[in-house]
Amino acid sequence: MSTPGRRLTAPRVGDLFVGSSPLSRVERGVLGALIVIGLIVDVLLPSAAPNLGSDAFEMVLIAAFALFLWTPRIGAIVLPIAVGLSFPLDVVPQALLAGALAAGLVARSCTRAIVAGYAAVYMVLLLVAASTQRDLGLGGTIVIVIIAGVAIGVGALQRWAITSEKRTARELAERAEQEEAAAHAERQRIADELHDILAHDLTIIAMHASVLERSTEPDAQRQSQEAISAAARKALADLRWMLGQMDVLPGDENVVIGDLGSAVSEAVDELTAAGWVVALRGADLTAEELPRPVTTALARIVREAGTNALKHASPGRAELSFTSERDFVGLRMVNDLGEGDRHRLPPGGYGMVRMAERVRSLGGELEVGDRSGRWSLEVRVPRRIAVPTLPAE
Repeated sequence: MSTPGRRLTAPRVGDLFVGSSPLSRVERGVLGALIVIGLIVDVLLPSAAPNLGSDAFEMVLIAAFALFLWTPRIGAIVLPIAVGLSFPLDVVPQALLAGALAAGLVARSCTRAIVAGYAAVYMVLLLVAASTQRDLGLGGTIVIVIIAGVAIGVGALQRWAITSEKRTARELAERAEQEEAAAHAERQRIADELHDILAHDLTIIAMHASVLERSTEPDAQRQSQEAISAAARKALADLRWMLGQMDVLPGDENVVIGDLGSAVSEAVDELTAAGWVVALRGADLTAEELPRPVTTALARIVREAGTNALKHASPGRAELSFTSERDFVGLRMVNDLGEGDRHRLPPGGYGMVRMAERVRSLGGELEVGDRSGRWSLEVRVPRRIAVPTLPAE
């Protein structure tokens, strides 16, 4: 099952230089290879007129580039300092060219503040060199500016590509998690509907089938046959309703699931048909205007309580009562446990878990347990449901 999600987004230019962006393994490998090549060329191909100062400065530049392999932030700080030290050594054009190329690494990997600081310091050094270095000239200055601009553009473009790839991977992972969560929620909903709708009807069928196996009284057999037939028809109708809710089959408008009045009437009739003496007391909540989630939860709790009595207790006395307060409504069902035949039905447990989850989701309270040989179930939920406040955009 797929769920609609937001479109994948590319990083905005304003967000491109927020935080640092470490070099990838491939980029580090390429930079390391270039540094090694530079060292080899510098060692194997010495200049025709050796100059200790310029040779040492070349090693400083290579070391500054190597710092980008360790931490680009330090490299971006050291390299402008090295360019500034080139003025007394008469290697300013080479230093400015190295600084222009390094601008691409700075744009690729450093934060916005470091990129801006590097650009400002480099422009100051370039202006000073243009006004003091005769061998640089206007043409050389323009060439260096173009090289720096191209390097920054390439670095920023590479950073955009890497950032976009990471963001896409992150958004795809988030979307996959959302779809998995939605699929899990849908499976949980189907399981809940199957339990709430069909488990009750199947319990009635199994219980009366057990009566048919052992009873020899014609009236009891006839009543059980009628109960099985009615429960089977109701199970089919409920199943068709559930499939209609899932858009698998057209729904039946005559089937009402979660109606409190219908749930109470069915529980009383089914318990009575099974030999129980049922007393209905308290407020008539069906006449009150309650939120649909509250009435649906109470209806399904009534069904589950009736199912549990039929499934796990022998016929006896049962009392179902409702209370209506200013801020809360509640129901209470107390039934005999008995020690007789339990119709050999398998034990459950899922229904109690779902019952507790329903009450908790409404902010209510649930108490169940054995009270002096009688099983007691008490539910108290708020009359109104708090609507969650959406965060401001």
